[in-house]
Amino acid sequence: MAEVNLNFDINVNLSSIGDSLANFIYSLALSNTLSKPVGKKLSNRVLARALKEAGLRDRAGTRHSYHTLGNFAEHMIFYGWARDKITIEECVEILEARLGDGSEETEVNAFAELLREIACRK
Repeated sequence: MAEVNLNFDINVNLSSIGDSLANFIYSLALSNTLSKPVGKKLSNRVLARALKEAGLRDRAGTRHSYHTLGNFAEHMIFYGWARDKITIEECVEILEARLGDGSEETEVNAFAELLREIACRK
């Protein structure tokens, strides 16, 4: 895996807008995969598990709840997009390629790959 570069601290305001962005790209990817409009909210549990699966859990510090870890993942997604590390279109493509049957496990895998991709871009 390429070097992970996370030069930021979690910020509540960024995780809040990151929540909206994560739900937006997730809904776009699902809509494209299912060929019909879908609006779905992503759970903090999925994002927390994705953070762990991506090998980035230690970057968030210790003793955090799913909620805090989910916020950290949302912050990463927004930060990556805001800093032109990744586009919305690229996020959607990464998720679409991995969503599969729409189970929680495939959601975790899809978002783990997205988080890894964002973390590895400079």
